[in-house]
Amino acid sequence: MKSEVTLEVVYDQLDFKSGQLFDVKAQNITRDDWLDKGEWLEAANRAGAESIFFIDNNPVYILALQYRVSGVEDTGSPDT
Repeated sequence: MKSEVTLEVVYDQLDFKSGQLFDVKAQNITRDDWLDKGEWLEAANRAGAESIFFIDNNPVYILALQYRVSGVEDTGSPDT
């Protein structure tokens, strides 16, 4: 999928992989990281994010993919 490749390029170019980049669905998180970041990771997962980059246990970047449906115009407002 092209959008997944693009997100990987962002991770590499911004050097997120060498910092505190966490996949919101990761199962291999340490106990200490979970205690410090778990609520942020759960909230981001519920919001549809892919990953979060932390600095000193504070979320700095929340990364998500946006999917478009061909032929549908985004009006910027929710359907009523």
